[in-house]
Amino acid sequence: MHTVRYFDAKTYEWVGISRQPNIMGKVKRTLSQFTPAQWDKDEWHPLLGPWRFIQVLTLCIVFLTVELNTFFLKFCLWIPPRNPLIVYRLVLWWLIAIPTIREYNSYLQDRIPVKKVGAFCWLSVAICIIELLICIKFGHGLN
Repeated sequence: MHTVRYFDAKTYEWVGISRQPNIMGKVKRTLSQFTPAQWDKDEWHPLLGPWRFIQVLTLCIVFLTVELNTFFLKFCLWIPPRNPLIVYRLVLWWLIAIPTIREYNSYLQDRIPVKKVGAFCWLSVAICIIELLICIKFGHGLN
């Protein structure tokens, strides 16, 4: 949140690269092309009411289940710790989690009420449930 507050209070002046006075200004301008035009504040407000608390708690439970699935899948499917498949799975989850959190947050806090969550939310829940079912199926009887 400190980073978001810092960038939120900062004023941006977008001028062309040819109008920059020196080489450092041109480098900064080039690198600033890859930053967002504006920063959004994500405020979850879990104590806003009982329904909101359940919604935020559901998100926490899903992503904690995803984290636990990492270890359970590794144990149940006898995958060695140094296997690159584990890293690929975590990178894939990281890439899926970014739009998922954004969609779920916009579902919770938009002023215009949204009736349903986005596709990434459903995809994340489906993958989480499938991984959990795999852990249950192949982990049955393991000690």
